[in-house]
Parts: sequence; C-alpha cells; structure tokens
Amino acid sequence: MRGSSSLRAFSMGIFVTTTILWGVRIYDGQEDSPPSKPSLTEESVQEYLKEKDYMAIPKREYMELTNKTKEKNQQQVPEPSPPQIATIQIQQGTRAVEVAKLLEQQGVVKSASEFQQYLANAQLTDKLRVGTYQITPNMSFTQIANILTKQVVQE
Repeated sequence: MRGSSSLRAFSMGIFVTTTILWGVRIYDGQEDSPPSKPSLTEESVQEYLKEKDYMAIPKREYMELTNKTKEKNQQQVPEPSPPQIATIQIQQGTRAVEVAKLLEQQGVVKSASEFQQYLANAQLTDKLRVGTYQITPNMSFTQIANILTKQVVQE
C-alpha cells in the first residue's frame, strides 16, 4: 500500500503544479490575447517595396495599363501568311530516299527519314510517279503520298 500512496502523492504534486502554472498564466493575461503582430503602416509598406525594388501603383492605373497592352497586342497580330508552295520534280530513277530529302530541304516535311519510313510502311517506295508536283508544308504524309503516287492512299 505504501507504493500506491506514493503514487497518489506524486500525482497530486503534478496536479498542484499544473494548477499554479495555469493561474500564473491567466494572471499575466497571456491566455486570451493572441500574439501581437507588427502593425502595417504606409511607411513600412513603402519601405518594404523600396527594399525589394518593387513599385506600387493604384488599381485604376494598373487596369488602364493592362487594357492598353491588350489593345496593342491585338493590333500587332499579323495575319497568317498562306503556306508556301514547294515544287517537287521527280525524274525517272529518282529513289524514295532522294524524294524524302528533297521534301525536307523544301520545308515540306520536318524529317526525311520519317517520311521515308511512312512510304516504306505504306509500301509506296516503288510507286512514286515521274512528274512535277505542287506541295504545301501543311499537308499530311498521306496527302503528299497521294499526290506523288497519283493514287488514293487511305489514312
């Protein structure tokens, strides 16, 4: 029993200590008031802006500037130019590799090897026809192949 009375005495000591500390805190008035924040003044804001090399302007002025910028950007939008037409000439004996490189040089396709691979996958490397063709860069590989083979290739 002696052990349980020691435990009770110890618990009572903790309880009394906690109560005293709580009372001291209330007496100092710290329990209900939140930590104080530094008050913002116009001077402190101006000092902060100057320190960070920022500038503050009124909202009205900001809106006027953004509207002027939007108007200026709308006025400067160039009209899209029509796609440039490339003239491709295929002569007797011209291989698909050469045609693909010519298309790349003319800016019709971005990659000669990709177009050549397309022709190989579609089994069109031997079906290119002799002639002169007008091709634009916005055409798909299928459209170009249709023109160069003079047949309809399904997409």
